Amino acid sequence: MKTDLSGASAPLRVSPLVADGLLIRQDEYYKKYFYAEILWIEASGNYCYFHFKDKSRITVACRLGSVERQLPDAYLVRVHRGFILNLRYVDTWAGN
Repeated sequence: MKTDLSGASAPLRVSPLVADGLLIRQDEYYKKYFYAEILWIEASGNYCYFHFKDKSRITVACRLGSVERQLPDAYLVRVHRGFILNLRYVDTWAGN
């Protein structure tokens, strides 16, 4: 099942009480997304696409640089100008 919730109007929120995920605004509420569920994040201009383990995707109105600053450095790493990967799900690596 694909979920594309375009137009999230607020930036990501990181709370000290939420150490294992992000709060992303969707319409009138904030929904928690766990870091462990994120496969990769893709940049597209002023939007980011979050791709999850269950093959769903959400669209958030924010730049990849602002997302990167709010993510933990342990597993979610920016590997390209337009991508952040969750290293927990990387099996092989080729090239540089």
